[in-house]
Amino acid sequence: MAQGGVLFRFGLIADPQYAPLAPIGTRYFANSLWKLSEAIAALNAQDLAFVATLGDFIDRGWESFGHILPVYARLRHPHHPIPGNHDFDVAPEHLGAVRGRLGRPEGYYDFAVAGHRFVVIDGTEESLLAHP
Repeated sequence: MAQGGVLFRFGLIADPQYAPLAPIGTRYFANSLWKLSEAIAALNAQDLAFVATLGDFIDRGWESFGHILPVYARLRHPHHPIPGNHDFDVAPEHLGAVRGRLGRPEGYYDFAVAGHRFVVIDGTEESLLAHP
């Protein structure tokens, strides 16, 4: 706490899991686009230092990135993507490009805000889904 005030604020988004699919049970994958749009509008109305997405941008399929990433383009804050296991549920020829598609080709990275360092650790490094 900075002398009675907030040092900084940030937003988190977890598991949008978009896919252009009909509902399966209680899972409505295609609704992620409008739900994410509403969340981004709410985040954009805030004074935030950054927003991070904690994995699973998509549920499956490389083409799903082409639908959800334009929604993220509306975000006015710096965005720090963290891939999740579902982000690697794509055809084998795309596995090595997932991190780059999310804008962070490296598996690990760090960034600083107001004198605080954030370290992003690749939780998919040892995985049957991630690239070799």
